[in-house]
Amino acid sequence: MNDLESFRLVIKLIEEDLNNILSSTKGKGKVPESDDLLIELLEYDLARMKITCSDMVMARSLELADEADGPLLDAFAQIEMAEARDREVATLFSQDQIAKPSLNNKSNPSINLEMAFSTLEKSLIQDTNEASTKAQEGSSKSLFTCISCMEEKVDLYHFPYCHHGYCTHCLSRLFRAATKDDSLLPVRCCNNVIDSNVAHQVLSNNYLQEYLQAWLEFSTEDKLYCPTPTCSKFNEIPSRGISDGCINCKYCGCKICITCKNYAHVEEDCPEDLGTKTVLDLASQQHWQRCTKCRNLVELRSGCYHITCTCGNEFCYLCGTRWKGCQCRNWDEGRLLDVAHARLEAANPNLRGCQLHFEINRLAVQLRDHEDCQHNWEHRDLRRMRPCGYCADFLMTNYCFQCQNCLIQVCFVCRYHRIRTRTRTRARIRTRN
Repeated sequence: MNDLESFRLVIKLIEEDLNNILSSTKGKGKVPESDDLLIELLEYDLARMKITCSDMVMARSLELADEADGPLLDAFAQIEMAEARDREVATLFSQDQIAKPSLNNKSNPSINLEMAFSTLEKSLIQDTNEASTKAQEGSSKSLFTCISCMEEKVDLYHFPYCHHGYCTHCLSRLFRAATKDDSLLPVRCCNNVIDSNVAHQVLSNNYLQEYLQAWLEFSTEDKLYCPTPTCSKFNEIPSRGISDGCINCKYCGCKICITCKNYAHVEEDCPEDLGTKTVLDLASQQHWQRCTKCRNLVELRSGCYHITCTCGNEFCYLCGTRWKGCQCRNWDEGRLLDVAHARLEAANPNLRGCQLHFEINRLAVQLRDHEDCQHNWEHRDLRRMRPCGYCADFLMTNYCFQCQNCLIQVCFVCRYHRIRTRTRTRARIRTRN
């Protein structure tokens, strides 16, 4: 199977994955934002791969034509060069740049021709040098490759701390994604925060306002949301000018008590929030934990007891205190073996029997002893889509990275924009109270 056939096979597999995702979302009402972003990335990647495949077909066709008609094309090129040379000599004679040979001159008539050819040669060398200089200037502008779309661009935004470059389209898409996914805030690349001034350069005015609002919500510790179910928008609590301990929602206009964060109850004490009490009772029964910073409830799905909330706060899942501020154990042995098994199965599906059992125990010991993994990433091409080991979204075949130490496989977004210094268990949000 040649490269073109392999490329067509990859396109077919991605089309099948995309059709499966689209069919699975039918009849489910509103599509989750994570699935919507995944579908958008798949469609973009598929379109780009189809264009590349078309270019490969065209290049192969030109290559075959050159092999078949090469000798004939060389002959025509030589004829054209001879005619161009004759025209140049005739032009020099007509402009009196070269003395015309006299019929009465008994000297060697080839001297004037030698002068003509010498002048012509100098002119051709000068033209060739100018063309070479322009070609070098043009090629130097196309040497930059965007780390996200892997396309060559003339102008990129380069970040000196990691030496990665992004084109305007990919950087704009990253900031727009951060307005819907606060795990991407603050926007960063390789554990380094990208200056927010870049957003003013790559976003249109409407998207810029959405990003600034998302950043304000993320950076506010005491968050207030409209209690109206059809609104539920974030509202900033002003530092002054509050009357009766209430504010009006700037989106729907309803009056909100800033103490209990429910509907206003003028001249009455804050009533008990039965809805919040019911959710907290359920959290206690299910052994969920609550973030001490943003007050979101989180559920441990897999991995260690080191939780990183979407707001960036790190805490222990067992006791809720700030991470490394308690004496609780880091892992549950059953979950530890499950994680080791899942990572080995994804990294090396050919392992069987005693060898698989040995590798599972070896990786489990490594994960237990080195929880703060300093990841060493390598690119992996997958034959089928797998869930990301960090955000649990599906991986695209072109955007998979695997750590050579702990074997976790993550998507492109987590590799560059979510994971900071080590792998942490993702938080599953249950409520915003």
